Amino acid sequence: MAIEQIVDAYVRLKDGRALLDLRAHRHRLIVDLNKLRSDSDYNVSLALGKMAEDLAIINVGIEQLEAQGDIGAIVRALPASPWS
Repeated sequence: MAIEQIVDAYVRLKDGRALLDLRAHRHRLIVDLNKLRSDSDYNVSLALGKMAEDLAIINVGIEQLEAQGDIGAIVRALPASPWS
């Protein structure tokens, strides 16, 4: 699957920000698909299933960075706190 190759590349590059962005994008797609499903007669179950699969793969990549001790890649990817 393409998403597996993308996630693998981000893990090798230790690009936690890209993984977090990818995960956030998939979450937004799920919200949009659920809205489409509730507002119409479209069957979005296949697309929702694909997004769930993608999220699982992305989460594994994030876990791999954490397991490698590259948690700093994830922490640096977080936006700065507006209270700091």
